[in-house]
Amino acid sequence: MIEVLLSLQEREPHDYCKDDIIRRFMLEHILQLEGGLTHMLIQAEVMKKAYKELYKTTTM
Repeated sequence: MIEVLLSLQEREPHDYCKDDIIRRFMLEHILQLEGGLTHMLIQAEVMKKAYKELYKTTTM
């Protein structure tokens, strides 16, 4: 993806700023990473609650 954007910048430098392309690309990946980490944290909390409930039912 970044290669395509950078090749556009080479062909039309007045329309595409290399630094802006790289910043946008990095921001997109940071946001994807943040979303993945948030999902993992939520999943961990769900699993903790499930294990607590399972432990309660097996020890009663």
